[in-house]
Amino acid sequence: MRRAGLLLLALALAARCLGDAPADNPPPRQPAADDFDDYDYAAASVTVSDPFESWNRAVFKFNDAAYAAVVRPVADTYVKIVPSLPRRGISNFFENLRAPLRLAANLLQGDLAQAGRELGKFAVNTTAGLAGLAKVSEKIPPLADGARPLADTAQTLGFYGIPAGPFFVIPLAGPMTARDAAGYVGDYYASPFSWDGLRHTLVLRWWFYTAAGSVNALNGLPGLLAAYDLAVKSAIDPYVAMRDAYVQYRDAMLKKRPPPAPPGLRRPGPRGHFVRPLLLAKPAPASSPEETAASTGKTP
Repeated sequence: MRRAGLLLLALALAARCLGDAPADNPPPRQPAADDFDDYDYAAASVTVSDPFESWNRAVFKFNDAAYAAVVRPVADTYVKIVPSLPRRGISNFFENLRAPLRLAANLLQGDLAQAGRELGKFAVNTTAGLAGLAKVSEKIPPLADGARPLADTAQTLGFYGIPAGPFFVIPLAGPMTARDAAGYVGDYYASPFSWDGLRHTLVLRWWFYTAAGSVNALNGLPGLLAAYDLAVKSAIDPYVAMRDAYVQYRDAMLKKRPPPAPPGLRRPGPRGHFVRPLLLAKPAPASSPEETAASTGKTP
């Protein structure tokens, strides 16, 4: 029993180094063209201080080997065993559970409209969506988020002018900046799992918290591995590709704009509970010959 608990905890830690998005949970709609009008893709390149690059590169290689040896086989087995619909329900459940964190972050940033939207989403999804398993709110236009990034504590720190600080890569915890590290402390205490009034109940004992977080992490692995491959596998320097993808994503979240994505890819998906963003885009549907001809003015 003890070994099983340690394995679940190890899976949760391993998943954190891949990024942050629920698996198999695509955006509820294809973003409209004007969702991206205010994003300056020409200026999407963001610099970050990397004083520990030698250490970071060594840890990046270690993490990459861990993905291949442990994480990928586990993710492949999980996809074969668990159908797509339950995986999406798990993703929706944990996203709904983080509503108090997003509500607090938006209030601290003075975004009352988005705070009200988060409160409405939580109420609708918790009731009509069966505790958040179904994302009913996306069918209600005033509550639909579209391409808007979800708020967190690190985004709030950046809103008040706190710089990103140095970039570093942690074994089995992945890439982050100093500001993001501080933000995850805030995320932890804002999570319902950490509320003093609930921590001592039977439902939120440490073993339940570990198991629930591990399920969420395991559920996110397939999509995160696909995102990781998009970011680094065809890059000349995979470390730089990983670093730039992460930093650009976090910069876009701070500016509350759709994060940059390569041509032909959708926007990144929402954040999960144990995992963090890297490059969380999914391929857009292929165009038919007729659509391609209409857009280019050429006949097929």
